[in-house]
Amino acid sequence: MDLEAKSKQPGGSSTAFDNGAEPCARISGPGLNVRHGASRFLDGTCVGDTDRDLAGCFHSRTGKFVERLHAAAPATVERPLAGAAQAREERERTLPAERGHVLRRAGAIMSERNHELSVPKQLLEHASGSVAERNGTAFSKMYPESAPDNFGTETRFLDPGNACQSNRRRTLEMKKTLLGSIASVAIAVSAATALAGPLEDRVAEGEPIRLGFAAAAPWAHPGENGEPLGFVNKITIDLLEEMGHTNVEPVVTDWAGLIPSLMAGRVDIITGGMYILGARCENIDFSEPIGQFGNAFIVPEGNPENLQTYEDIKNAGVTMAAVAGYVNVEEAMRVGIPEGKIMQLPGITEVLAAVKSGRAAIGAMTAIEAHDLSSKTEGIGYTDTNALPQWTFNWVGIGFHPDDDGFRTEFNAAMPGYIGSEGMLAAVAQWDYLPANVPNDTTTEWACANR
Repeated sequence: MDLEAKSKQPGGSSTAFDNGAEPCARISGPGLNVRHGASRFLDGTCVGDTDRDLAGCFHSRTGKFVERLHAAAPATVERPLAGAAQAREERERTLPAERGHVLRRAGAIMSERNHELSVPKQLLEHASGSVAERNGTAFSKMYPESAPDNFGTETRFLDPGNACQSNRRRTLEMKKTLLGSIASVAIAVSAATALAGPLEDRVAEGEPIRLGFAAAAPWAHPGENGEPLGFVNKITIDLLEEMGHTNVEPVVTDWAGLIPSLMAGRVDIITGGMYILGARCENIDFSEPIGQFGNAFIVPEGNPENLQTYEDIKNAGVTMAAVAGYVNVEEAMRVGIPEGKIMQLPGITEVLAAVKSGRAAIGAMTAIEAHDLSSKTEGIGYTDTNALPQWTFNWVGIGFHPDDDGFRTEFNAAMPGYIGSEGMLAAVAQWDYLPANVPNDTTTEWACANR
């Protein structure tokens, strides 16, 4: 039975969208909330695309007529695809971090635009469509659209190459191709469109910059009134002031909760002795290094077990205490210390208590922390950081959410004239930051790849 005849069956609808309706005008009906099916948005303009033959679309289970549409003309398809091809070339010239930022922002813009057009988001799983550009931003306009509650998940939608394609696998393949084109176009326009991240939006609205850190002196810790102290906090706040930001709100959390808090949007920046490690770089972005540091151990005074390295700890078979989430845990396991011999605790205060009580023979932490605790605690000594192998030395950076690339770039731009300056060294000397800790030419990119 031909499509025209089938469209007039009982239970179907004889309504066709080739009846002179204004292109892109909204059409309403039972279960419908759509735009004219024979139209496309191209370069921000609604184009009536009625050159191709009409084809009917029917419900795959009931056979009920859904609507009759024009297939897209070749020019309609080629136009956005040509833009996508150009966009892919632009994509290859961008860094992965920039791509990720743009894609996340493009996704948000597409979602907002689709909502504005009253297009149900759920139909992304069911509809095919065309890639378009509007106001310098790529988005997907789906044709046709119908409410999934009325037509079910198997509704047949127009495929420009084969009207009412019922092959679900082909539809999914089309969706993947279209989303890839959307992503490529989004990359292409990113250079011309400044996209502010969440932190920039908060600052623009007058909200404070939420500075997250754990109580880990001398890196970062709260003062008597909750103010952010420690040399990493001092460096961060000075750089923010250099950028013109003075509205800062301290947020104290456990060390293990810093990255989750940043990713969940509870804080905007995280500090402390956050080593730039490959595993962390997969989740957050770091500033360029603010310092280079080694690790060390605290031990009972006199070091009765003569423990200097992870190998010594493994061979002695003793228990090592460390802060959960610190790199010391990973380093110890890398050397071969059994997990059952690593006591993971919330903070360095608890590590100190474990060593003092004898529950642990040794406590692992950064060299700065070990020196600080030893100088303040009777009966506690610390080991020589240089006894550990070179691969245990690391670089510290300030943590940012991946969506805040723009703000992080400005932060990095403020660093060269400050890091290692006499003013900075004088400001952080009280927390044992030494000239030897000033970072060399090592970059965050290298640390992410090699640590």
